Amino acid sequence: MKATIITPTIGTPYLLEACASVAKQTQECLHLIVVDGRDSANRVVDIVSRAALENPMYAYNIIVVPWRTGENRFNGHRIYGSISGLVMTPYFSWLDEDNFFDRDFVETMVGALEEEKDKNYATCRRTVIKDDGSTIGRDNRESIGKNGMGYDLYDMNTFMFKASMALVTQYVQIKWFMGADDGYEGDRDLTKAIIDVPHKHLSDYHGVYYRSPKRLEKFFKEICDE
Repeated sequence: MKATIITPTIGTPYLLEACASVAKQTQECLHLIVVDGRDSANRVVDIVSRAALENPMYAYNIIVVPWRTGENRFNGHRIYGSISGLVMTPYFSWLDEDNFFDRDFVETMVGALEEEKDKNYATCRRTVIKDDGSTIGRDNRESIGKNGMGYDLYDMNTFMFKASMALVTQYVQIKWFMGADDGYEGDRDLTKAIIDVPHKHLSDYHGVYYRSPKRLEKFFKEICDE
């Protein structure tokens, strides 16, 4: 098993689709599901158990954090920053509970890194969807790395990292946790910090489905390709 996928969760209904997308990967991987607060644990276990029942080969572990870490706009970033250093596979990736992967995401992203061994991480593009799962379009303008819309951005879920990058991502995210009063923009801050680290961007591969908040649907309709 070459890759671990980390998902922070409070057990929203979207989690089932996220779990299914990991379970059905064409290359086997481990899904590390981190419950953000013990009050959500039973709900998460029920959802993950359903995914496992429907996908007998699904490999997963559940960790429960006793308290909530995602408040004040941190969402899952504190979990991403802290848990990444615990993985035991050569590669790791992050998946929000309301998003999901293409079936060949792990195979494609790990393959890119094994083909170009001098690269420390790989990224891909994303397809933006509405809350109901219908497609808005392919994002070829914002989450593309340097200066896509006037700022640097790779969506947090489009990364596949070598394990050696765990301490780097931890440092960057914890640094911003400590200075949260200055404003924290998780995806943008991380991208800005590591954009010049050698990496591979798969510009023709839209391997992540990003669920847009309703307030941003108009924005994405304007920038996405059909």
